[in-house]
Amino acid sequence: MAIGAGALGTALLMVGSRDNVLILGGKVTGLFERANQVQSFMVVVIPFLCVSAMDATESRSIRLVHGALIFVALLSVLASGSRAGIVLVALSLWLTLLLASLRACAVFTCAAVLAAGSAWAVFEEYRADMPFAVQRALSFVDQDSYELNDLSVPRSNGLAVWQTVFVEHPLIGIGPDQFRNYVPLIVPGAKAQEAHDSYLAVLAETGVVGASFVVMLLGTVLWRGVRFLQGARFWSRRATGVARALLVAYVCLLLFGLLHNGLRQRYFWFVIALTVSLPRIYALDAGVRERAGAKALRREPSLTYAPGVSLSVR
Repeated sequence: MAIGAGALGTALLMVGSRDNVLILGGKVTGLFERANQVQSFMVVVIPFLCVSAMDATESRSIRLVHGALIFVALLSVLASGSRAGIVLVALSLWLTLLLASLRACAVFTCAAVLAAGSAWAVFEEYRADMPFAVQRALSFVDQDSYELNDLSVPRSNGLAVWQTVFVEHPLIGIGPDQFRNYVPLIVPGAKAQEAHDSYLAVLAETGVVGASFVVMLLGTVLWRGVRFLQGARFWSRRATGVARALLVAYVCLLLFGLLHNGLRQRYFWFVIALTVSLPRIYALDAGVRERAGAKALRREPSLTYAPGVSLSVR
């Protein structure tokens, strides 16, 4: 549903619509409140769509449908105007291919590099006719300065606020969700806003004490994700694909937290819950199937051809 809303918003954006239920300020938001939420959601969804799109055992129709959904998700991120979203989505695809097949990843990388020049020439030719969101999403390539002050003034203000707050309250911080209230107090004329970096926000609001617990939690989940992928190879093809998708989604969401407050995203914690719970579920399922197979072998019938001679049915 979210991908369909993004596709519809992208179509409306291309015909000139700038503000409606699916578009806010010339950027596609779909079913979300802000455009940045589109990229974080698609980064989670795309690796799971790749599970079926790359599975040779699935029917051709399912693989084509999921491949089309991946393409639509990419367009939705592009139409949201997010520069970081383009990088994160490309990274999610690249990591998925890397974990699935080194050969496929190498082919994809070479093809992307070779096609980039032609694609950029087409973009340059039609740049003026494209919507603002598309131009903004690709503007980091040639126009934007990499200086933080030029790139985003509110974020540089947030960094200055964090430095001041953390120096004054390094151990226990200023309290949960209090960062926004300190922004107008420290930066004259600035409005109250949350930090754009999840980890700096945790340091400012909970100090070193609280941040240490968060780091241990995130590190433990990452370790569980890696262990899940290692163990899934011995269970089933589907388990391996799910483990790979969870690990890629989690890593991309961690990187998303460097640019936005990703810890507030509900599906971030949903990915964590799946990473912790699914290995146990797949292990139990594998154990049940193994015991059922062993019981079936013990109960298999036999055919008697002569007294004292039997042949088991294998």
